[in-house]
Amino acid sequence: MRDSRGDLLGAIAYPLQHSSPVEVELQAILYALRWAVDEGFVAFQVESDCSLALDYLSGKETRKWTKLIQEISLVKIRKGLVFKHTYREGNWAAHYLAAHRTSQLTYFDNPAQLPTFVRRAYLMDFFGIPSFRF
Repeated sequence: MRDSRGDLLGAIAYPLQHSSPVEVELQAILYALRWAVDEGFVAFQVESDCSLALDYLSGKETRKWTKLIQEISLVKIRKGLVFKHTYREGNWAAHYLAAHRTSQLTYFDNPAQLPTFVRRAYLMDFFGIPSFRF
């Protein structure tokens, strides 16, 4: 979670039960939204590099994960939520954090606490160092 300037508000790593990468992305989005609501945020934007998950959230796809989609949609209706696609190259910090192995909920509230490879990706993004897509 970052503010409008890109400053880290918090990051969470936790084990997920999943059957596919799309389901993991949807579970992570729901968890982040719950956290944002609990923290009192009133308007926010969710960026994801999983275009299929965003298709489900926009109603373009409706085959699976109905309960997850409904829960996310309730937050969207109440909070003025915006979903935005970003390429993985623009989302490395989140991608690396998702790959971080953890057996329990781990919360990071400043960049120094992040695992080294996640912190590097976050700082590259924060300072505007470009990532290239080949």
